[in-house]
Amino acid sequence: MKESTIDALSDILSANDSSTGFRRADIPSELLGSDFIESDFRPPSRCPVETGCMEFCEVSAEDGEDAEVLIKCDAGHTKQAHKDEFTQYDIEFEAVLQAVSEVIEQKILTYDDTRLPRYTFAETESGLNIYLIVNPSEFQNTINEICVDALTDESAALLIAPDKKIKQLLEQKALFSSSNLIYSVPFSMLTEEEEIQSSLSAIRDIQNLEQSFMDDIVDDEGLVQRVNSNPRYILTELNHMRLLRLGKELPQSSGTRLEKIAESAFGHLFTTQADRGGEDDRGENLPDSVFYISDESLPNGYDSVLGVADAKSGKDAGFGNEPVDGKHEEYIKEARDQSVGGEKIAHTFVVLDFDGHQDIDFYDRMKEVYDDNEYMVVFTAEALAMTLSAYLSYTVSNDLSLVRGSFRTVIYPLFDPDKFNDDQLGLGELTREVGRDQPTYDNQYKQRSDLLIVTPEVIRQLFERFAESSKEIQRIFQNYYKPRATL
Repeated sequence: MKESTIDALSDILSANDSSTGFRRADIPSELLGSDFIESDFRPPSRCPVETGCMEFCEVSAEDGEDAEVLIKCDAGHTKQAHKDEFTQYDIEFEAVLQAVSEVIEQKILTYDDTRLPRYTFAETESGLNIYLIVNPSEFQNTINEICVDALTDESAALLIAPDKKIKQLLEQKALFSSSNLIYSVPFSMLTEEEEIQSSLSAIRDIQNLEQSFMDDIVDDEGLVQRVNSNPRYILTELNHMRLLRLGKELPQSSGTRLEKIAESAFGHLFTTQADRGGEDDRGENLPDSVFYISDESLPNGYDSVLGVADAKSGKDAGFGNEPVDGKHEEYIKEARDQSVGGEKIAHTFVVLDFDGHQDIDFYDRMKEVYDDNEYMVVFTAEALAMTLSAYLSYTVSNDLSLVRGSFRTVIYPLFDPDKFNDDQLGLGELTREVGRDQPTYDNQYKQRSDLLIVTPEVIRQLFERFAESSKEIQRIFQNYYKPRATL
């Protein structure tokens, strides 16, 4: 498609709010007589000669767009006019998308214009969808619909908009976690063929790479797929799962749901082995997931931690009935075999809620199994969501990282008793609400320094303490950007 043709189509697509029903004078000369414009002669059925005359009329027209027409109504009124006066011109959108497909070197399989006049789209042989927005009056709703379709289908998309709408398009699209799945361009940019082809190729390469990993993962409920395309979906699940469980919206058989979501959350924060453990290894006595915090990415004085994680998806943790022998004892023994000297082992749980004081009783039973540097960490789903939310937020994560150099260093105290109970942080002084006999629980919990209960209150205090402390990395930046004396 020639650059002049692209410019002409861009102009006409931006001309009004319908992109249909043009007059001849509105059509750029570059497009007249081309495959991109179709004309439709629409003669009047009632008298157009005399005002108020509603008689039927007969129209005689010669062939050709420049021909004259003779109009005679039943009341005897006559008029000779140019045929163009009764001709409407419309954009042939299928031809436009066909030309676009040639620009990006894709072959169209199907074309769909059922969404006109809002937008039209085509599916290509490679699975890429091409969307052409036809300058709709409901622009935001149109963008929402296209983004939802693309994200639901997990299909890469080229989204083309009229030039005067591109800023609004990008602002609206930013509300969706479409990452690089949807590539948006103004129509006039179709002249940059190599740029567009390169960007679309990168999208396909990333999709193929992701799919190569996804092919080996069991994902019956589609959770991993949703998390993969939108990491913040993890937060939705963690924040609402307890409510859904209490409302009996989740069947008892949905235990793998929290297991998968917790694994995904730890996988964002640390290194994990995806699709191993729990229901993925039925018949084997393995925890739901294992994560690793390497000391190589931590400051001096921080030890590596091997996390053995188990998710409890019941409405409460059920620690009172949780077996130690033959299950968690084996988890810890296996972790010892896999760890190296100096590593700590964090026996980690993710729960929707607690059941009385049973976390204390369960810890006491597990303590008989633990060796030195082995301990228990219990996250509520809300606390894990709060941690991941901070990580996914650029402003929060970056501001906290200015303190110690990395977000991982900031949250490390949640997985290490020595740091957790440090007087400066005071996390060990925070206890959860148990309702009945609170003082007894508080006293018992504070006597067990190797039991780390992580609630939203703990996360909040951790972040607040770090936010208030001296930012070591920020000082480096301040020195770096300090004006230098000129020589």
